[in-house]
Amino acid sequence: MNTSDSLCPNCRKYTHIFVDYRQGTSVCTECGRVIEDTIIDFSEEIRQFSSENGSEGKTSRLNGGFRNDRAVDGGLRLGVSGSTSTVGKMAQRLGVPSEEISLITAYKLIQQWGGLLGITPKFQRRANEEFSKLKAQKDNLKGYSVESLTAAILYLVCKDCERPLLAKKISDVTGVDVEDIKRDYKHANQCLDNKTYTDGGKYSTGLCQDLGANKIVSSAALQIAEKIKELGLLDGKNPHTTSAVAVFIAIKLTPNSNLTWNDLVEKAQVKAVTIKSGFKTVESRLEEIVPEWENRLPLEEACL
Repeated sequence: MNTSDSLCPNCRKYTHIFVDYRQGTSVCTECGRVIEDTIIDFSEEIRQFSSENGSEGKTSRLNGGFRNDRAVDGGLRLGVSGSTSTVGKMAQRLGVPSEEISLITAYKLIQQWGGLLGITPKFQRRANEEFSKLKAQKDNLKGYSVESLTAAILYLVCKDCERPLLAKKISDVTGVDVEDIKRDYKHANQCLDNKTYTDGGKYSTGLCQDLGANKIVSSAALQIAEKIKELGLLDGKNPHTTSAVAVFIAIKLTPNSNLTWNDLVEKAQVKAVTIKSGFKTVESRLEEIVPEWENRLPLEEACL
């Protein structure tokens, strides 16, 4: 049983609402109206044991628990232990071919993790297709877990998105180690013979959105990043570095910009020294890479 302050829909007063989880009801203490009669208690059930056998009144959880959205079926899946043959027989009884279990698991993870990461259905479908291609050759899955390979496939597909995701971001959501994601990404990229390479332009668009930059800064940063790529000034560098350098230049050349250096370093997730080093590399070519836009500061006046 519990009480909480809330607005009663009957008497329209902000008052105490008495909640009885055993009866599944909530009642207004002001007017006596039964507000709900089908409440479900999702909290854990705890049982207090007697002090027999020296247990000293220990408590034990009977059921309930926390849901883990990073795991298949919310972490509530029943695990079956035993030999490989036993698990195989169980899969057959359930009507699921053993060779399809990994594919079904991957599809569920892509849907769950994709939703949490904000990946659009279009790219989720592509991730499903890429995993299917990877699984077509059984040797591609040997020695790799379905979870880490699925996270790697999402990382691979995200490189074509408008806002490519860092491996760290995917790791935070999926629970797969960053090093495992990068290792499996290289394996999947080789097996799929993927020829898509992300440039800093796409990253700069997402970085500007994360910074809350206006359209002028975002457009200028995109053009600068594309020009840097065209001239090959930062070839071999991480695309995040290229995007951070481009956004840094665009911010400095835009008057009355309220974005700070610390904001850029934090959102770009690139070390300050790396951004400075990248800028020094392109500094002598600013006349070539910086486009003209309204109210843009002259290069000699900007504190670059």
